Amino acid sequence: MTKARGVTLLELMIAISITVTAIGATMGLVGYTGVLARHADIVAESNNSARLAGDSIAAVLRNSGMGGGQGLYLAVGGSTIMVNPIHGADNLSLNYAGRSVNSSDDLWLIGPDKNAMRDSCNSKGAYVSVIGAGLGPLSVMPFPSSPCTNPFVNGDSLLVTNMNKSALITNIALNSPGPNQINYNESAISGFSNAPERGGFQVGDMALRARVVHFYLDVNPLTNRLALWQATGTIGPDFLGRPLTDMAASRAVVQDFIEDFQVVYWVDPTLSNDPSQYVIQHGMPHAYTPGVRSVTISVVATTAKKLIDQNNQVTLSNATAPKSVANHAVVATPDGLMRGIYTRRIEIPNLMSSNI
Repeated sequence: MTKARGVTLLELMIAISITVTAIGATMGLVGYTGVLARHADIVAESNNSARLAGDSIAAVLRNSGMGGGQGLYLAVGGSTIMVNPIHGADNLSLNYAGRSVNSSDDLWLIGPDKNAMRDSCNSKGAYVSVIGAGLGPLSVMPFPSSPCTNPFVNGDSLLVTNMNKSALITNIALNSPGPNQINYNESAISGFSNAPERGGFQVGDMALRARVVHFYLDVNPLTNRLALWQATGTIGPDFLGRPLTDMAASRAVVQDFIEDFQVVYWVDPTLSNDPSQYVIQHGMPHAYTPGVRSVTISVVATTAKKLIDQNNQVTLSNATAPKSVANHAVVATPDGLMRGIYTRRIEIPNLMSSNI
């Protein structure tokens, strides 16, 4: 008869040791997998933030400059100047409020309302045609009557364009001084129009509701971090002496946790319309410069929180270091934040007279 044999203490200890090791390894793997999954969600969040911010800028940029390829007239302090409908500063250290903005750029965009080319009966912001040549108040096609709605309201700003040059008129008054006329702040300024060399506005010019938009970085007081902001602009000097300034009440956050915003301008210096001859320019002055052909925007978004490893320590590696974009070189010291970068080049056919 075979004698029953038990488990020795040594065998039991070996078995327990193997089991504990296996459980520990499994739990470590589960924990590491959880960290990877959490990191993936956080990284996706920063990528989405960069994309949403970039798409918001691109949507406005596409229409900017329409009708002003040969310049846009503004009236500043009683004098007329010609400006680029797309312009911005390069590598700003401080913004209008004196807050640090990480050497980011800003961007001013002037263009028509998105409904500009629609039927004026049912679309706010749709164009009306000028039917009287000259200076002063505009004479336009009769405004639509009921059941249609007027495309403009008192106080709007309009672009009046001959599709080569534009003039920005502000604070309009409809049916003033007479029916189907539009008065505006600049009407009393001598010679102000989109074609002073021709004696003023011309029959067939188009009046479109204008959009004047400013994109820039500033601190969001709710997060105490940089964010992309947007404001509606109006005539008046800003902190850099440019002719447009923000309407303070219009300032709004477009996207949080935006660390950097860079703009590159592609300029055709000889007006050859040959892309191989374009040159890169960082920063675009407001004074009119011919030849802007396309704009590249780059947005860098960070994660809202720092990445933590399975040991509950901040992840410090090349993956969590600031990124250099365009002509903004940064010190790549890891800080635990992941970055998502969105870069897009927008062609600006509106600024090419050959496309008129």
